[in-house]
Amino acid sequence: MPLTVGRLDTQIASSVWGAVWGRPLWFVDLLVIFVFLVFQALSFVGAPKRDANLPEHADALRSASSGGLTVVGILLPLSFLAIQIRTSSSSTTLSSTTLADFFLATAWLFLSLASGVWVLWISGIRGSTEDVAHRLDIGITYGAQLIFLLVGVWRLVWAVSSTITSLLT
Repeated sequence: MPLTVGRLDTQIASSVWGAVWGRPLWFVDLLVIFVFLVFQALSFVGAPKRDANLPEHADALRSASSGGLTVVGILLPLSFLAIQIRTSSSSTTLSSTTLADFFLATAWLFLSLASGVWVLWISGIRGSTEDVAHRLDIGITYGAQLIFLLVGVWRLVWAVSSTITSLLT
């Protein structure tokens, strides 16, 4: 029985998620994210209030968040390297764990992108009237942006090294 497009998409999605859930190292990603987010939240406990130079605080936060967004904008297309290598060379096949690593890297980089856009939006909207850098929700979201970026880069490096190893053998 020939596969229809809908059934093919469902089979591909289930195999990707099966590869991700079958790879126990994604728990390490979640553990690292959780630990860093706890430290980020605890850094706000007892933090002193700053002076009333609100626009400069918002500009500093926007600049730092924009730097993270720039890195994600460069690395996110790199995460599609696995698909390009797999389709360009019929003799090269990548393991399901390598593809799962690329998928996880893309997911973490996307979450970093979403967090960074949220921080930019709030700091642009509220930056002139309140100290957005001292808000707990923005501080945790900005920390999450960098943590997701760190974990996404780690997972991307892991996937690229696995890809290079499979190309060399």
